Amino acid sequence: MGKDYSICVGAVGFGGGVWHSPDGGDNWNRIRDPFPLGSQVRGMAVYPDNPNRILAGSDYGIYRSEDSGATWEKLWSPMEGAPIWSIAIDPQNTDNIFVGIKPAALFRSQDGGQSWAKLPVQMAQECHIGPPMVTMLMVDPQDSRTVWAGVEVDGVYRSLDGGDTWTHVQGGVHPDIHGMAISPGASNKVLAGTPREIYATTDMGESWQSVTTTDKFVCPTAGASYSNPMIPTCFSPPSATPPSGVLAPSNAPWTPERLGMRAPCRWSQTPTSGPSSHTRLTRISSSRPASWARSTGAPTPGTRGRS
Repeated sequence: MGKDYSICVGAVGFGGGVWHSPDGGDNWNRIRDPFPLGSQVRGMAVYPDNPNRILAGSDYGIYRSEDSGATWEKLWSPMEGAPIWSIAIDPQNTDNIFVGIKPAALFRSQDGGQSWAKLPVQMAQECHIGPPMVTMLMVDPQDSRTVWAGVEVDGVYRSLDGGDTWTHVQGGVHPDIHGMAISPGASNKVLAGTPREIYATTDMGESWQSVTTTDKFVCPTAGASYSNPMIPTCFSPPSATPPSGVLAPSNAPWTPERLGMRAPCRWSQTPTSGPSSHTRLTRISSSRPASWARSTGAPTPGTRGRS
């Protein structure tokens, strides 16, 4: 595989922050400026119309890169000091940016991040694990008026007017949402992943069907989500020992591949996020990969439990 792409890693725990590889994973540098020491970067998103532009969200605010992750600038936002867990960019109008935080709340910018407004959606503020968090945000690539939010632990929320109003989709899906995806083959099929089950809906969340249930998911919250370029999204679970790999794409079925990181990881071109025990990787590319190779020089940042 050619090395004409960059990789950015958003990490939490010891060695957290943003890591950058300009050569497809052969060499890595931790970005120190302007990220404070100990930054916990849980949310990353690539601009659908420009893969060189990336947003990263941490517990210190939101940051933007214009050069595939080599350098960054901090944006002003009211999310300062609130852990950012998810970011989504409207593929039809990239000035529209959505951010989800902990305790669960949503913010939106309609001018490319120059100003922000908290959205009028009432999400749970307490659950059995502490304050809930918005683990997933998605803008439908076919209809940007449809926006989805997944909350751990408060279920699924849906907006049909670009984020102005929201509906709590109740019933049929477990409320412990770890990830969501829109099927690339049918924009009306939405997947929601929980620790032990994956659900699907084809009627905008009015009803859900169990896709699979197991006590041990190799990829418990996996789902494919495509924008332009078409890059799949995948998770691997937190683990006390190095995982055997993550589900990685070949030209046909999904196959397991080692990606050279001890920490559970996630590769994505589309706006995604996950629990803090996940290390997020954002692959910057101009096309969908035909194959994957192990990155032997990848960093090995530590992980920690939810906080």
